[in-house]
Amino acid sequence: MRFVFNCVETAIDVEAGVPRVLEVENRRLYCRVCRAMARLGEDGERDYVNVWDGDERAPAERSPLVVGNPLALPWEEKRLGGRLPAVMESFLLEDEELRQEIEVAGARLRRVIDRASFQIEGEYRFDLEWDLPRFLKAYAFSVDRSEHGAYIESLISFLDFASDMGFKGVLVFMGLKNFLGENELNEVYERIFFHDLKVLLLEREHDLRSFEREVKTYVNLQLLEE
Repeated sequence: MRFVFNCVETAIDVEAGVPRVLEVENRRLYCRVCRAMARLGEDGERDYVNVWDGDERAPAERSPLVVGNPLALPWEEKRLGGRLPAVMESFLLEDEELRQEIEVAGARLRRVIDRASFQIEGEYRFDLEWDLPRFLKAYAFSVDRSEHGAYIESLISFLDFASDMGFKGVLVFMGLKNFLGENELNEVYERIFFHDLKVLLLEREHDLRSFEREVKTYVNLQLLEE
């Protein structure tokens, strides 16, 4: 995936498994870059940033998922949380033994309820067939967000979740480094590499540290690239 900004001479290529960082030290320019990313798809914003997938503009289903506030991770985004029931159902359909076990459990539950209905005079029945996605929604099946522990635990869980849901777009984090120490950032980078995720970090401050997995573009106060 390639990001082309009209203020950055070098195109920002984001590859799977390689954490990509764009540091923009000029405050006004950084603000403009972040606003453009947050408004991708709106009229006029393509004059400032374009996203390419190969030789074509990235389609909507592969558009970046922009995390403007890293402390409010988008668990419920339709390309993540919205896919959970379908992903779980696909696992069920792939495993015949597991599918049969689920069907037996569903039939047993129906029989228990039928026995209870003998105590009332009317006739009662189930109008809907049992299915896994409906069951998961009824019992609020969801990812463990690890929100009561350290932030790094929640962030790692989010990256795992994105991988499990087969997310193929780019995760764009604004100011993520503000919330991570050096060891934590290394852990995040290793997770990105392990899951082969596409991740772009937008940072306002220049980080003098060097990380093995990281590829960085730096735009200084005079708007010169390094």
